[in-house]
Amino acid sequence: MADFPPYATAYAHRSANFSVVAFGASKSRLDAASRESASQYSGLYLSFETDQRPDRIGQAWPPATLRPLRELKKPYDPDNVVRDNFTIAPVP
Repeated sequence: MADFPPYATAYAHRSANFSVVAFGASKSRLDAASRESASQYSGLYLSFETDQRPDRIGQAWPPATLRPLRELKKPYDPDNVVRDNFTIAPVP
């Protein structure tokens, strides 16, 4: 299998050795636990994410990965029809 650089595909964090998923009834407690442990990991897999703040996009896709995805949106989805869950805004 070829060794692609992290930005070569839309799945930016494929070199991760594990995934951490947390569930709970209290958003404030989950957010607090996430802030406390944030220095221990990087990246984000949006399929498990419910926090839809715009800055989550930057955690899921680093700039070198997000740029080509945004460029693809311009010719194939200029009206941003594919925008549910987490939207990647097309380049202007």
